[in-house]
Amino acid sequence: MVKEEEKELIKEKWGISIDYDNIDVEDIMRQIKRKIASQPKRYLDVETLDRESRNFPALGTIPLQNASGLKAGIKRILLKIMMPLSPVIKSLVLPVHQEVMETNFNLNRRLDVLNNDLTRTMEYSKLFHNLSHNIVVELSKLKIEEEDLKLKARILEKDFELLKLREKALEEKVYK
Repeated sequence: MVKEEEKELIKEKWGISIDYDNIDVEDIMRQIKRKIASQPKRYLDVETLDRESRNFPALGTIPLQNASGLKAGIKRILLKIMMPLSPVIKSLVLPVHQEVMETNFNLNRRLDVLNNDLTRTMEYSKLFHNLSHNIVVELSKLKIEEEDLKLKARILEKDFELLKLREKALEEKVYK
């Protein structure tokens, strides 16, 4: 938005009052035309060019190496001519500026969302890695425990067979 200082400067320097809440281009143009009409007419002659552009030479006497000076002089003159139109130009550029700022804000917000999604995805990846590591560790423990239980079961089977043989031996001894 336009600062209060800039509003006052436009009003004092150019005599143009602009209602920034309700911009009326026709009213601004009327004010500009009145301001230009109230000023004395000036024609672009060599004397005016010399006075306004710091001894700007006549067009026929410009050497080729000073062509950049000509360009700067013409630029200064055009800027002076366009100065009363600067409030209108600013009012026309303002919606574009606001749209650019809104687009920038939306892109930054979307970038933040994507960044958060990326961070969340990275955290999930770390969690899945830790989970798979823990599953491998637990499966290894279970495999070791299974082998231990199989070994104990074989030992018990052998002990059971030994007890059966002993029982048979005792029965044969008792019944004889």
